[in-house]
Amino acid sequence: GIACFGGVTCGIVANDASVNGGVITCDGAKKAAKLISFCDSFSIPVVTLVDSIGVATGAEAEGAPLAAQLGKLAMAYATANTAKIGVVCGKAYGAAFTLVGSKALGADIVYAAPKAEISVLSPEASVQFMFADEIKAADDSAAKRAELLNKWKSEEASPEKAAANGSIDDVVAYAETRA
Repeated sequence: GIACFGGVTCGIVANDASVNGGVITCDGAKKAAKLISFCDSFSIPVVTLVDSIGVATGAEAEGAPLAAQLGKLAMAYATANTAKIGVVCGKAYGAAFTLVGSKALGADIVYAAPKAEISVLSPEASVQFMFADEIKAADDSAAKRAELLNKWKSEEASPEKAAANGSIDDVVAYAETRA
């Protein structure tokens, strides 16, 4: 949609994480790409608020041209010359972070909230993929999985880690995001 912050008109790309984890759907990607292109045509800055567990999967997404729309979304972000600001408000897993308002696709500045989780996979999937043998060998596999999951979230999926590797510019408090 379109909003006004301090007298500046901006395009807002956001999702509702309370609905299916905020996954990026075919229709959502199409709408976002159109909005970004529209904003770029009139030099309207784009603010992207990210809280998503990834891209839609399953039977509903299977018949849709999801890959094509994700490509158009990536192209819209990458080719837009207007100002682009990203804010990771919650979760940003895999394609949700890469395709939506990321520095990789030309965002001018990207912030993250202190409790944001930024990871190539969900922390649960990452721990299972990286440490399956270690979890299996543990006397208490549930406790080992929980320990590794907490460690992954605090070390690998943290906004501080994303800032250290250049994926985001800064960690900002929720109260500071409007400014």
